[in-house]
Amino acid sequence: MKAILPAFTVLLLLAGCNLNENRATPSNSTSNRAEAPADTPSLKTVEPAVLGDTPRVSRAGDLWFAGQPSEGDWQAVTDAGIKRVIDLRDRAEDRGYDESVKLEGLGLGYQVFEVRKEGFSPEVVEPAVKALSEAEKSGEGTLVHCASSNRVGSLVAIWRYRQGEDIEKALEAGKAAGAKSDATARKYIEQHPNP
Repeated sequence: MKAILPAFTVLLLLAGCNLNENRATPSNSTSNRAEAPADTPSLKTVEPAVLGDTPRVSRAGDLWFAGQPSEGDWQAVTDAGIKRVIDLRDRAEDRGYDESVKLEGLGLGYQVFEVRKEGFSPEVVEPAVKALSEAEKSGEGTLVHCASSNRVGSLVAIWRYRQGEDIEKALEAGKAAGAKSDATARKYIEQHPNP
């Protein structure tokens, strides 16, 4: 009996592995998203960074992710070689100053994608993901920000998934870029696995 129990346990473990391989999830389901090699620039590690006193700053290559920079932080942004800003905040959200005027005066490109805190809609998220892909391809320093970097992190997770990264690794990158949890990005990816 003692010899049969370990053999039976091994068979159960192997059967369990086989079941997991056949289960369809966003990470292994067939889709038309790109399967990117590990050395693709868009899959660079998201690491902590500093831009003046801007909260929750991180970066992956030329892409920077952060919470809302204060009016005084923009000099650090330009000193870092950033040329373009993608703002995910609703235009009605108070920034304490007119960001578009400030950035125009500094010669920085500025795009706004009003990603709502309450929920992500494909009408806003997909163009923002496209802008992030274009920024990454350009090699131009780009800062993506919202109020706290939470929406930024969720967008980064969705973008990384669209670049071909495994869903769990994409969600980890999103957290490294500021997402407080992976729930928003995970839900969006599950509901919209393909753009």
